[in-house]
Amino acid sequence: RNITPMHPSKKILFAFLLVSVAAFSSCPVWANSTPSSLPAVPPQQSAAAIPLEIENQDALRVEVQEISGDVSAAKGAILHSGDTIKTGKGSCRLLIDGKAKVLLTPHTNLKISEAIRDTQAKTDSTVLMLDSGNLKIELPKLKKGSRFEVNTPTAIATVRGTIFYIQTGTTQGQASTKLYVDESKGGVGFKNLFSGQSLIVPAFSLSNALANGNLDKPVQLTDEQKEAFFEAWKQFFGSSGASQQF
Repeated sequence: RNITPMHPSKKILFAFLLVSVAAFSSCPVWANSTPSSLPAVPPQQSAAAIPLEIENQDALRVEVQEISGDVSAAKGAILHSGDTIKTGKGSCRLLIDGKAKVLLTPHTNLKISEAIRDTQAKTDSTVLMLDSGNLKIELPKLKKGSRFEVNTPTAIATVRGTIFYIQTGTTQGQASTKLYVDESKGGVGFKNLFSGQSLIVPAFSLSNALANGNLDKPVQLTDEQKEAFFEAWKQFFGSSGASQQF
């Protein structure tokens, strides 16, 4: 049987395809890499890695949803911008840059909207989206130029350094976000997304942002009211055995 010789230009194309396939097959695949989820960063910046530490080591359900799909959360797992943490019956603790501590109660859905470090200015930008559930956050004083925000369906909390609690739910049939500031020197900025109203919630005070646009004036809690607040906080953990501590 006669075989027609391959045209020289086809030989070159065939060789190119072989090299391309070989190069592609040798590329490493990183399990926790989610480059498509990272926001555009100028050349002088790099995305800050956020280690996720599971507070409770029993079999309680905690998941991490990455761009590539759901994966099992494990102590020391690394999160990136765009990742989502979902707790079932378990609680979970995030440690951001070895400084800020974020405690998620059971049945909480939290997205890491942004976690960026400007290596030139040495400032950080962290934005969390609390879709549902509750958080306790302990944040050291931020460096000038850095920011830390928690967004919810009804509000934005802007923090400089404090200990505070933020809860999503309903109040009188309205979607709402409650913010209690435990310890703070400068307070926490609190804005209602529907009305645009904003105010500062000082230490030991409580405010509520509702979907109808209302933003409650901060009320400083008495010792008895603070005790009642913390008792209500414990109810989020129920009898699951999930940890309530940092």
